[in-house]
Amino acid sequence: MISVIIPVYGVEQYLPKCVDSVLGQTYRDLEVILVDDGSPDDCPALCDAYKKKDPRVRVIHKPNGGLSDARNAGLDAARGDIIGFVDSDDWIAPDMYESLYAALLEHDADIAVCNFSYVNQRKNALCTAGVMHEMILENGDATKLLLEDSILQNYVWNKLYDARLWAGIRFPVGQKFEDINTTYKLFEKSRRCVLLPKVGYYYLVRQSGIVQSHSIRNEIDCVRAGLERYEALKDKYPDCRNVMSASILHAIAKVWGLAWTSRELAESIYYKELRRFAAFSRQYVRTYNPAQKLGITGRLILYLLPYARPWAWFLADLLHRIYLLRHSDR
Repeated sequence: MISVIIPVYGVEQYLPKCVDSVLGQTYRDLEVILVDDGSPDDCPALCDAYKKKDPRVRVIHKPNGGLSDARNAGLDAARGDIIGFVDSDDWIAPDMYESLYAALLEHDADIAVCNFSYVNQRKNALCTAGVMHEMILENGDATKLLLEDSILQNYVWNKLYDARLWAGIRFPVGQKFEDINTTYKLFEKSRRCVLLPKVGYYYLVRQSGIVQSHSIRNEIDCVRAGLERYEALKDKYPDCRNVMSASILHAIAKVWGLAWTSRELAESIYYKELRRFAAFSRQYVRTYNPAQKLGITGRLILYLLPYARPWAWFLADLLHRIYLLRHSDR
């Protein structure tokens, strides 16, 4: 049985499409765990209605604790030998789980992955991510590809996992970018991973979500997650240090761009953290140069990162604004 965990919060207009896409799967042996994370809208009632409608649905009502806490509650309650996740404003293709489950069995794999599409609220596909042909990867090769974050991404939702991988692993409560801190641990425990060249997951890009995600706190969480993963894997995968450090520098650049407009927070609550980020930047700006992939604006911002000072944040913000103005008509 596949346990599908769906955290639910403030998505009453999107939830029916999401849950219907899961209940309508061609693979029928499912339990669908709806975790109402203290949602203030009609989501709790919608969850209970689905439970009455379909015996495969289980509902957990809990106080609000955030996405990680909701997913963890679903994991603790799951009874299936396979685990999957769907975010409650997204939806999946009718045969997604049938295809992924068949791939797990055929290749004796612990993780199966499908392609996904970003779609806007008019249901138009913005772009698709994934592989062009089926790939079967052994443990270390899969982790290395995950760290590159190109054709294999850290998101937990376009995958199926052997439930045994989750023993001792849970999402970090209270942090954003929780997938970065979690997915690599599962890949490290897995024996084999299979990637399928078909779109199975549709990720809804909401404007409200974009605005809410670009805060200094969220971007600091992204850097924290990247640094934790870097420390855990740098010795085992020394040839991946550059790609991991480049990802962290990119995240720090976002923090620097936000620190000027949030400088009261930057100079008080987060200043010690920003100094730690600057120290990391001083080390890796010198030893790794991703400038060949950057334009002039990106290169200038890169060399501001070793300095946790208001003038550096101001310049990073200014350069970002200039970049947006120059590219607004393209």
